[in-house]
Amino acid sequence: MLNCAQLMTERAFLLKKQQAVFAMIDAQPKEYQHAVSKIKKGYQQLNRYHSPKALNVIIEQLNTSLAYFQTIHLLAKPSERLHLSFLTRVTRQYVAQTAVPLSNIKRLYLNARFPKESAALSDNKIVSLPSNIEVLKSLEVLYARFNGLSSLPENMGKLEHLKELGLEGNEFRSLPLSVLRIHSLEELGLDKNKLRKLPDGIAQLKKLRILSLDNNFLIELPPPMAQFENLKILGLNNNLLFELPDLSRLDNLSVLGANNNLLTQYPRVAAANKELVVGVKKNPLLEMKSPDELDALGFRKLKS
Repeated sequence: MLNCAQLMTERAFLLKKQQAVFAMIDAQPKEYQHAVSKIKKGYQQLNRYHSPKALNVIIEQLNTSLAYFQTIHLLAKPSERLHLSFLTRVTRQYVAQTAVPLSNIKRLYLNARFPKESAALSDNKIVSLPSNIEVLKSLEVLYARFNGLSSLPENMGKLEHLKELGLEGNEFRSLPLSVLRIHSLEELGLDKNKLRKLPDGIAQLKKLRILSLDNNFLIELPPPMAQFENLKILGLNNNLLFELPDLSRLDNLSVLGANNNLLTQYPRVAAANKELVVGVKKNPLLEMKSPDELDALGFRKLKS
């Protein structure tokens, strides 16, 4: 069933970006004209009144044309890096049309162009990724920050080389199970979503070195979190956690951020790890430990 509110939000975003889109396409050589005409036609249709079903088709086609236009250069000059802008969807049709160049892409950027991106500056407001995403078989890095994603395609698990996945600033209420099948994953960013809990199966991501979960609504963490033997950085700041699982087996952990939660006791961490930096400020701790007690628990430093 079509979500009319979502369609209107997508339409509004695309229209807001129309001037920037036209500035981009008008500066291109003649060989791009066929793609340019499709984009202009799509905007003409978008400006008229349509039924939800027709509007959905127009939005789908316009997103396909916009993404294809930004990928044409790869047909003549292959690259391992691609940044797509002005989209509300990455469509299945687009991926099918550009399967050959996309199969060589190692780094795909779907968020803002700026280093310190924000929702206001975002070039995209993507609500869906393509079901045939496995076509990007060489993909190692995927950043889709500050979009409107609340789910991921099942075939995400077939991206066997994906190491970095940035999903900060989206609409996830739970971790998509397809992520748990990306066993190559080393960095996972989920800050600023709406997560309340994580599945036990997250322990399948044994290669994780960085897991960032700041600014969510987490109320608990699954015990298997203690099995992340390679984890170096764990971000849990600004959540609703009352306690953390036993993390004393995480010998490689160098940073644990758990500031501004509801913790009532200090996290159990590896006592032998003297380089570990732990942040537990702004928590209603039951008691303050003495320096000697903190040192015995593995707390060499406390940072906010």
